[in-house]
Amino acid sequence: MNCETKQLNLLFVEDNADDCELLSYQFHNAGYQLNYERVDNPESFQQALTINQWHAVLCDHNMPCFDLMSALNILNQTGLDIPLIIVSGSITDEIMIEAMQAGAQDFIRKGDFARLLPVIERELREFSIRDGLRKAKANIHRLVNYDNYTGLPNREHLLENLRMISAKTNQEMPFSLVLFRLNRLPQSRFTIGNGLYQDLVKTVSERISSLLKDDAYMISHNCLAVIAHNIRIDVLQKTLLDLLDIFSQPFSLDGQIVFADISVGVNTYPNGGSTGEELLLGAEIALEHTDTYGVKPLIFYSSEMNSGLHDRYLLESDIHRALASKQFHILYQPQIDIASRKIIGAEALLRWHHPTLGIVSPLKFIPLLERTGLIVPVGNWVIQESCRQAKQWLDQIGLPIKVAVNLSVIQFYKSGLLESVKRALDDSGLPPHCLDLEITENIAICHEDATLRIMSHLKNMGLSLSMDDFGTGYSSLAYLQRYPIDLLKIDQSFVRTIESPQSRQADMLRAIIGLGRNLDLEVLAEGIETEQQAELVLQSGCSYGQGYLFSKPIQGNFVSNEILRSVAAS
Repeated sequence: MNCETKQLNLLFVEDNADDCELLSYQFHNAGYQLNYERVDNPESFQQALTINQWHAVLCDHNMPCFDLMSALNILNQTGLDIPLIIVSGSITDEIMIEAMQAGAQDFIRKGDFARLLPVIERELREFSIRDGLRKAKANIHRLVNYDNYTGLPNREHLLENLRMISAKTNQEMPFSLVLFRLNRLPQSRFTIGNGLYQDLVKTVSERISSLLKDDAYMISHNCLAVIAHNIRIDVLQKTLLDLLDIFSQPFSLDGQIVFADISVGVNTYPNGGSTGEELLLGAEIALEHTDTYGVKPLIFYSSEMNSGLHDRYLLESDIHRALASKQFHILYQPQIDIASRKIIGAEALLRWHHPTLGIVSPLKFIPLLERTGLIVPVGNWVIQESCRQAKQWLDQIGLPIKVAVNLSVIQFYKSGLLESVKRALDDSGLPPHCLDLEITENIAICHEDATLRIMSHLKNMGLSLSMDDFGTGYSSLAYLQRYPIDLLKIDQSFVRTIESPQSRQADMLRAIIGLGRNLDLEVLAEGIETEQQAELVLQSGCSYGQGYLFSKPIQGNFVSNEILRSVAAS
């Protein structure tokens, strides 16, 4: 109760209405606004307990149809935290002691209002303390067992339920643990705000739960889990394939189009583990084997997947020391004017030389950087180092050779990107027009207002922006028209699969090149490996290329020699 309001709700168990009226008058004179009800039989007492939030029960000892001990028994059975105070004119010591042992809080003789009032106020204070403790415990339970942003049960809650289910379930009644990674969700939280982020996750969880008929758990910032009961593996697989198809379509939230396509990892009991921890680990391993870009979006766990687990944990541990230990380095792949074979720029490509494992593939360590959050400091270092190298080329050769640096989705939306780019330009002295930042379509399709705002700030610095791997994501003419993009980089998959000028792949290549030219964008084709591909790209209207035909990725000082050689040849 809030004592400042002086509101008091009392339930009288009393057969004498005059006694209740007298107490009501006395509480009123003491400054309380009293709301009360009088009952004198078990049925009305039981009903009254459930229809109001009483601050206390004032109970007489002996009534024609009811008695104190019966009232205590009913109150105790409800489990309600309501203090019962005995108010009686005549009661034996034995009954009073029995009642106090059964849960009565105090005894006041009828007519002794001077003592009754402080007892009521004491009980109100103690109730407030108990209520505060209950709320604190409930809050701790919520923090431990539920996701803070979405309110969904979390990883700890999932593990506890898995332990209980696996302990009760026999091997003839298998169940499956299904993990759903929301591949585009990390950037969604940066771009659509926490309110819509919560709505998005809830919408996703509702879609999943409606098909699998089980509740969803939020076990990380972009991963949901469902315990699928009483469903055969073949039926589960078909259902999950249907879900993948559903998630290939965008969500509409508050007028905004949001993509949240999924990858799915599945583990089954008992084949994939007998404990909650084993089941979750197996499902996570299966999820790790899926391809974020949808090539293998659904994987069922098998024990053979454990073979690479040790190396993965080793990499994840060692990558935290890689930047400080100077294990990262940058190679540069020249970008070429196809007709003249003159170098016009170079793309910065991050490499990791592990002290014991040797060269680690970017396909392995880039996801680790993103998962650990190291993509931001490492990405900032790449910008800084690339600007320094490009300034060195400019000083040595006197030609403004652009350096292109990839931005990850997380890095793009992380606060501090603009300051990091400005600092890299200022520290190196590189003219801004010599820096090109490459973004992917995964960035472009996110919340347009936030994306446009960041791009506009970058453009105002004087640098250029490229759309990398164009054609592999959700291509949209609308964002190409709206965003301040200077260059389209056609994904290598459109170049390497060309069989002849008359092939369907060649038609698609020409269509993309034509789209870029019609929007007054420069176009560069990636992955050129043969002279035939270079000639076809050039004839299709694309002037610039990149690929092993011209040069593999090389060290920065070698790029200077290649630039001089290309200038001399042209």
